[in-house]
Amino acid sequence: MSEVTWPAADPTSPYFCHGPTLVSFSGGRTSAYMLWLILCAHGGVLPAYVYVVFANTGREHPKTLRFVHEVGTRWSVRIIWVEWRPPGEIPANIVYPDDLRLIRSLDRDERARRVAARKSHRDLAMASTRFEIVGLNSADTKGKWFAELIRRKQFLPNADMRYCTEKLKVETMKWFMVSQGYSTWFNMVGLRADEPSRVLKQVLRNQSGLERWVSGAPLFVGGVVERIVLLFWLGRNVDPERLTHPLPQGFDLGIRSYRGNCLDCFLKGRGKRARIYREDPSVAHWSMEQERLASERRDIRTSYMKRFDKHESVADLLHAVEHSPELIPFEEGADQEMDCTGSICAGDAAGEGFDDSAVIWLRDRMNQTLAMPRPAATSPVLRDLFSEAA
Repeated sequence: MSEVTWPAADPTSPYFCHGPTLVSFSGGRTSAYMLWLILCAHGGVLPAYVYVVFANTGREHPKTLRFVHEVGTRWSVRIIWVEWRPPGEIPANIVYPDDLRLIRSLDRDERARRVAARKSHRDLAMASTRFEIVGLNSADTKGKWFAELIRRKQFLPNADMRYCTEKLKVETMKWFMVSQGYSTWFNMVGLRADEPSRVLKQVLRNQSGLERWVSGAPLFVGGVVERIVLLFWLGRNVDPERLTHPLPQGFDLGIRSYRGNCLDCFLKGRGKRARIYREDPSVAHWSMEQERLASERRDIRTSYMKRFDKHESVADLLHAVEHSPELIPFEEGADQEMDCTGSICAGDAAGEGFDDSAVIWLRDRMNQTLAMPRPAATSPVLRDLFSEAA
C-alpha cells in the first residue's frame, strides 16, 4: 500500500473547514470522493474540530463496511462509526465537576455560571447515551437496532414516513456532535451537480432555520457529476465487480450502482429490488421478517404501515422473482427521493430537469452557505435536546 502524497493546504478551497464541521460519510463513492477533496484542501490532515462520521444502520452492504474501513486506513483519516441506541439502553455516566454544597456558598453570578456548567455537563453525558461508537468488527450487520427502532415505532418506515433515515442516520450524527459539546456546526454533504432537486431541498432546510446545523454541498458548487466520481474510482473499468483494468486509487467500493449501500432499501425502484433479490434471495429475509411481525400487530392502523412499499410486500416481490424467467425484466419503476444525511443513496435519481436559471440560483445560495462564518464556540447550555421518545 503506497503512501498518499497530499497537496499543500488551501484555506480558499470550498472544501476547507473553518470551524466545527461534520463530514457526513455515507460509505458510498460520492461521499468518499468528497472526503478526498476535503483532505486535499487540508494537506491530508484534518483539524481536531472536523469529524468524519459514518452512521451504520445494520442494513449496509458488507462491502460498504469494508470500504469505509479501507478509506480510513489508506488515507490515514479517522472515520467515526456510530450506531443509534434507544433511550435508556446506555446508562448516562454523569460525574459533576463541583459539589452542590460548594455551589450554594458562592455569590449569585458565580453560582449561576456553575449551575449552567453542571447542566451542560449533564446534557453532554445524556447525548452520549443515544448512540454507540463501533468499528468494523463490532458494527451491527444483522439489523438488530433497526428492528428495535421499528418495534418502538410500531409501524414500518416507508416512502412517506422515512423515520429510519431520520433516527438511524441524521439524529444519530446529531447526538454525536452534541456529545462533543457543540450546539451548532457546519455539515458537509455529498450532493453532486447532477442532483439539483436534492440541493434545493437542502437549501430550503438551511433557510428554514429548524436545524442546529447548516449544510453545504461543495461538490455541487464545483460542478462534480457522477461521471467524474466513477472515473476517480473505476477509471477505465465498466463493471466494478469484474475489473479489466487497474483501479486509479488502488481500491474501490466494489459494488454496482443499482445495489447502493443499503441492501434492499424500499426507496429503490421495483426493478432494482427485483434484480437484487434474484441475485441473492437472502437479502429479502430481514425485510420479510419485519413485515411479518408488523402484520401480526392489531394496533397498526393501515395495511400500508405494515409494509415497506405501498404497492407490494417484500414476500410478494420475492415470490414474483422466483417464479419469473430471468429473461423477462421487471418494470424499473421510479426511485423515490431519498436524503440519507445528505449523502447519495442508490435510490436517488440524477439528471432532474432544472433550467439554467434555477441551477444558477441554487449555486449562488450554496456558495453563500459555504462562505458563511463557521460556529466558533460551543454553547454553555444545550437546549431542548431530549424530547424525542425514540
